[in-house]
Amino acid sequence: MAGRPRKTRELKILKGTFRKHREPKDIPKPEGELNPPTWLTQEALVMWHRLMDGYGKLGVYTSVDQAILIIFCELWSNYVETTKSGGLFPAPHLGQLRLLAGSLGLDPASRQKLTSMPKEDKKDADPWDDL
Repeated sequence: MAGRPRKTRELKILKGTFRKHREPKDIPKPEGELNPPTWLTQEALVMWHRLMDGYGKLGVYTSVDQAILIIFCELWSNYVETTKSGGLFPAPHLGQLRLLAGSLGLDPASRQKLTSMPKEDKKDADPWDDL
């Protein structure tokens, strides 16, 4: 796959670059709750809840994102445990952690791109609210 990776509809809405006429008409919306697995380590579970408190409520992550979230949280847990014990975290794992953080919108550069919150549709907004 050449070029930049595509942005999700939700990220476009958050950035303020969403254009309805450019999007496909019928995009399947994954359904289901996004709950952490019971076998996550303690540090991974803390990171999971931190992510869900932040982006989870905005609808950026859905049930089909569970695998990538689990991998990120477990890598984070390994990083914390390794550095707390005075060890060195392997460079390839650090690269994977950085790549996953960027794809989940967690690194500073990705976060800066999220400049605006989703706006209400003009059809649903009450024109008298502004007065």
